[in-house]
Order: sequence, then structure tokens, then C-alpha cells
Amino acid sequence: MKKLLQQWLDPAKKEKLTKFLITASGIGLLAVILLSGVLTATNQPAFCLSCHKAMTPEYTTWAATSHSEISCTKCHINPGLLNTLIHKVKTIKEPILYFTGLWDKPIKPTETINSETCLECHSIKRNFTPSGDLIIPHDRHLNAGVLCVECHSGVAHAKIWKRGLTGEKAPVPPEKWTIKYAQEVVTTKYTNPDMDTCIACHTQRKKTLACEACHETIFTPDNHKNKDLWRAKHGPEAEQNLRSCKSCHNYGSSNKGIELNNPAIAYAWSNSFCFDCHSKMPPEHNNTTWRQKHRDAVQQKGSKNCEACHSPNDKYAKAAPAKTMCNACHWIPTRND
Repeated sequence: MKKLLQQWLDPAKKEKLTKFLITASGIGLLAVILLSGVLTATNQPAFCLSCHKAMTPEYTTWAATSHSEISCTKCHINPGLLNTLIHKVKTIKEPILYFTGLWDKPIKPTETINSETCLECHSIKRNFTPSGDLIIPHDRHLNAGVLCVECHSGVAHAKIWKRGLTGEKAPVPPEKWTIKYAQEVVTTKYTNPDMDTCIACHTQRKKTLACEACHETIFTPDNHKNKDLWRAKHGPEAEQNLRSCKSCHNYGSSNKGIELNNPAIAYAWSNSFCFDCHSKMPPEHNNTTWRQKHRDAVQQKGSKNCEACHSPNDKYAKAAPAKTMCNACHWIPTRND
């Protein structure tokens, strides 16, 4: 320590040390300025687009959404300078993958966006609800471990890769994506969470599906409350008033190209809520005597009761909820219904 002090007090050595410290400080400051400039430049959405023309669909859809004033990195990099630096190091490989053509097609997120990132801008204490009827307790969902992106996955890009609008088989190549086209693609159907999202999450987590759990003015109908009685009556009710069923159970519906003469059965085959139940074997079927007794049940209830779950012939065998078809054992002429 005494030796260092003597060297510091030596005028010649003091001057050299001072010059070294000034030079080192200058280089360090320049490095900080350059690093800051690089981080700022590479954090701009236009920077990504300047190299990755394949990202034009992602860029234009972002520009057409409510998040257009938020930079890509604000959502795709966790908050904090250290996280930014780590991300930049990890993405050094991206130009190599791009120029060698080895990048994933279609482009899709590889890392989950944490809720902490969303909470940089949004508050969980939100009272706003689009319909005025929905109950959306953001804080309860967050406390239960539900990520913001589980409900809001389409908020910035309208789920374009899930919809098959990007990639090698996309209907429009990346260079043809304009802001105008993106505005046509970005609709509330894909940017806002829908009932399918809510039901799928509640079903997966085994939470209530009661109407009043999520709605303030819509309640479970009285005739639904006795499940055993309603189970026996709901088929004929659906044939009489299918529109009423659709008003609540239309989530998860998909057109499978089924052309049946009975609209209620066709709907049950194409609706995930109905299909899930109709694909499960009823208790009375699960015994050794059902094969002998089912003929009596058909005569009593009619074949339409069976066809709610079974295809009478092999034409729609794969589309029917119960894959077992009637003409696996019986000869039934081919017909639509």
C-alpha cells in the first residue's frame, strides 16, 4: 500500500496513470454509448424487418393492432437490461439461420411471454369489460397461474401462424403483405379472447362451466339443472329449437363437411361441447348384456337416438362421436341421415 502511494505521488508516474485512467474511461464511455445505440437500433421493429423480409406478415399485423405503438422487444424480451443483453446474445444465431434458410417456417413464438411483461403496461385491477355483461377477474386468474397470453394470444398478430396464413403454404407470400391486407386479416375474432378460449381453459383446469360464473345477466336455465332429466330430453328439444342451443353452446363448433338431414345431429357431431359428451359411452352400454338388449332400445326410442353418437354406415364413421358404426354388424343401406 505504501509503495502504491509513493508511485502515485511520483509526478512522472502520476501523469502516466492519469492519462491511462482518462483513456480507459473514454474507451469505456464510448463502449457504453455504442452499446446503447446498438440496443436502441436493434429494438426498433423496422430493424427486424430490414433483415428478415419473411417477417413482413408479423410486422404488418403488429402495425394493424392496438399494440402498434409498442416495440416488439417490449413484449418479446423480459424487462431489465440484463435480460435484453441475454436476448441479444441468444439471437446472434438468427441471421445465420435466416441466410442459410434453416429458420422455422412458419415463424412462431419459441418463448412464452411472461405476465410480468404485460404488467409493465397493464393493470390487473381492470373494471373494463367489452360486453358489459362479462365477469373478468384478472387478479384471480393471475393468482391462479393463468398467463395473460393464454387468453390474449392474438392481441398483437391475430394468430396468423395458427391460421395457416404464414409459412411455405401460405395463401399470400410475405412480400405481398401490406398494411391494408393486414387490416383485413386482423379482426376481433382473432385478437380478442372468445368463449372457446374460456371454456377450454375452465375444462382443462376443471373449473365451473356455470353461466353465472362468467356472466352477470345470463344464468343456467331451470330445465338444465336436473341433469338426469335434461339428458333424456335435450335431443328432442334440440330438434325443435336448435337456435336456442346455439345461443349458449356454439363455442367450439366446426364445419366438418357433414351433410345430415337431421340438423340437430349434424350440429352435435360438429360442436366440441356436444361431441365430447356423445363420444363417451353411456353407463347402460358398459355391460355384457347391452349387445343383446340394444335392439329393444332401438325399437323403443328409434334409431335417431343411436345416430346422435353413431354413424349408421361407414360414410361418416370417422366423423361420428362414437367411432363404432351400426353397419359394422348390421347391413344398412347408405344414406345421409
